[in-house]
Amino acid sequence: MGDRDKFRVWCENKNEYETHEVVADQNGRLYHHARMSQPLRKDTHIRENCTGLKDKNGKLIYDGDICKNELLTVDEDDPVFSRIAYALAYSGWLWCTMRSDGDGEEPTDFYRGVQAEYLEVVGNIHENPELLAEKEAGG
Repeated sequence: MGDRDKFRVWCENKNEYETHEVVADQNGRLYHHARMSQPLRKDTHIRENCTGLKDKNGKLIYDGDICKNELLTVDEDDPVFSRIAYALAYSGWLWCTMRSDGDGEEPTDFYRGVQAEYLEVVGNIHENPELLAEKEAGG
């Protein structure tokens, strides 16, 4: 399996990533490998696909990751963080870094997609939402 085929699953009920092996069927339904007879609930289990890209430290980047963005950071004491998402940008659907401007989010990498060599994964939207909230609040 290539990196682009990997995914992880966030469980809203347990408030953590699934630690058991999760598999997807041809229709995208998710199952614990040991219990293939009962699919995981879509409303409580969030699939996050791997981009197939690695950050500057060699760590795989997933949908929902929060990355320190060196291209947008001017002052190291005030780093800029971006959420990774599959989004519609000017050049079509692609993996993008998303930035909040107070009125919503928009992709920042319009033509080239994610420039992984300038990103460092520092968390994710479930376990570290404060990284994005600080910037949205102007902090």
